[in-house]
Amino acid sequence: MKKIISLSLFVILAVSGCTSLPFIGGGISAGNGLVIEEFKTDFSEVKAGEPFKIMLKVRNKGTSFARNVVVDLSNSEELQCMGGCNFYTPISPPDPESGTEGESRTCTWNCRAPYDIPYGMSVTYNPLVRITYQYTSDIVRTITLASQDEVRNLQDMGRSLSIDPVSTSSGPVSLDLKLHSPVRYWMDQGLISSPMSIDIMNTGGGITCYPDCFDQNGWNKISIYSQNFLGDILIDECDVGIGSPITLWEGKSRTIRCNLQIMNMPMTFGQTKKTINMKAEYYYMVTANTAVKAAGTEENPLY
Repeated sequence: MKKIISLSLFVILAVSGCTSLPFIGGGISAGNGLVIEEFKTDFSEVKAGEPFKIMLKVRNKGTSFARNVVVDLSNSEELQCMGGCNFYTPISPPDPESGTEGESRTCTWNCRAPYDIPYGMSVTYNPLVRITYQYTSDIVRTITLASQDEVRNLQDMGRSLSIDPVSTSSGPVSLDLKLHSPVRYWMDQGLISSPMSIDIMNTGGGITCYPDCFDQNGWNKISIYSQNFLGDILIDECDVGIGSPITLWEGKSRTIRCNLQIMNMPMTFGQTKKTINMKAEYYYMVTANTAVKAAGTEENPLY
């Protein structure tokens, strides 16, 4: 049975049980979003019964606020750790206008090596931290339509509409949009349609979750939706429902194929721009581990 200290942004809880935490990777996490910059002990070696600290530092390196952050410390039940995190508010991203880094937060656990390690022996303990947080990623692209004649030419030649970047957020999940052929143009209906694909990529080295990370059934899932609610853009006929949980292949990526409709086009038009805005919502999980070696003292002889 493992004892897990669960420290929420809203309520600090001490939880004991047999929950298994997935280990994703080393002492720090990479990529964008809320990353682990440091997870370490103040001493790499201690004596039996000696106090030491476990220290955690996280920083938001993405473009969204990190919300609903929860920190779990495990593999520490024999170390009598006390303390932890008080992250009651969202963690701010970098501010490009002022040139400031993303906000960082720290946690400290006060621990103590077990007293009953026999003299002449040593034990290595490997505390593990898991951090889950809520994040969003978005992408904005522009479609440029030169004229109705150009659209007809693209349709006749079997070519796709032109799509150009406007903005892409930075986070542990990235999105990309592509338009494909064939283009269809119904001048009398003022309607243009095109196949479209949405590429979802997990680039943060952790695990995506939707609607949360507490239930393993939500691991490796994400939700995406269009923010073109009232405009002339409609995205439909997707092979996975927009707004529904989407499972990433091996937790890494997924391509969703949809149909794009540009509506309410006049009978004749000059150069026209239409904007597509997609957003992903998810929780994200990263882990890190550290090590401390505890040696027995003469007060605890082996024989």
